[in-house]
Amino acid sequence: MLKKSILILLLVGFAFFASNFYRAEAYNQNPNLNLGSTGSLEGVLPPPGFYFTLYNAYYTASSFRDGDGKKLPGSNEIDVVVLVPQFTYVSSQKIFGLTPGLQAICALQGLDVDSDLGFESGRSGFGDLCVGPFLGGNFKPTESSIFFYNAEVSFYLPIGRYDNKKAINPGANLYTVEPWINFTWLLPHGFEISSRLHYTYNAKNHDFGPESFDMQPGQAFHMNYAATKSVFNENFRLGVCGYYLKQLNEDKIEGKHVPDSKEQVFAIGPTAVLNYKGTFFSLNTMYETEVENRTKGIKSVLRIIYKF
Repeated sequence: MLKKSILILLLVGFAFFASNFYRAEAYNQNPNLNLGSTGSLEGVLPPPGFYFTLYNAYYTASSFRDGDGKKLPGSNEIDVVVLVPQFTYVSSQKIFGLTPGLQAICALQGLDVDSDLGFESGRSGFGDLCVGPFLGGNFKPTESSIFFYNAEVSFYLPIGRYDNKKAINPGANLYTVEPWINFTWLLPHGFEISSRLHYTYNAKNHDFGPESFDMQPGQAFHMNYAATKSVFNENFRLGVCGYYLKQLNEDKIEGKHVPDSKEQVFAIGPTAVLNYKGTFFSLNTMYETEVENRTKGIKSVLRIIYKF
């Protein structure tokens, strides 16, 4: 979930002081989206019970990109540290043969920016609350493999810190709805492939910028992916992971499309996974490329899952 965990409205400050407001680029997707926070064994539901997950993420970037993927002028750097607790309940009951559950997650973000474009730094606080019910199951497509899957509708509730006079905020100040489905396919010889596919719909932010405009980020598709193999034993895995985001239509301000405001990013890197005495650890480090209307950087996420 951590989703982007990170960047909102990085070019909004520039937009409000530009000579033509509607031609400015904008980084407006919800900063709490899950970009690379999960990966290997994504679709496998654990046994019934209560679980606590802690995501520890660090993102750093020294390149801000425009809608053509070109680097913006000057020296521009951002560093983000994110601590994200998540509570998950997996039921022992079944609904049409599937296992139901519920999760809730909320990020604590610390941001630091050093930019020649004039962005302020040090905006920190809680992000938006995300809650969602899910259903999961599994089947055997072949005698030697198992396919796990689960689906959820996530609701992002705008309780996070937000200041319309600031270019960077942990909260989005808008509602986001995300239906998503994920899967893990356990294959012979210790291999697995996993993915998580999201569709993002954003409502309007009615307090956007110093003039309190109505702003609605465009709809988006994003996914996480991983492919790993067990090494030494079944409890330790190595492989690759990453994420991809593609904004499908342009942002709107006061009902008008903002030209060249679609976001895009692709990231890939190594992952290591360890299951130690029932506690799950994963470490992902991902390098961004093919970036448009976003910062281009490196993200690392340490995930720990503990059963109560």
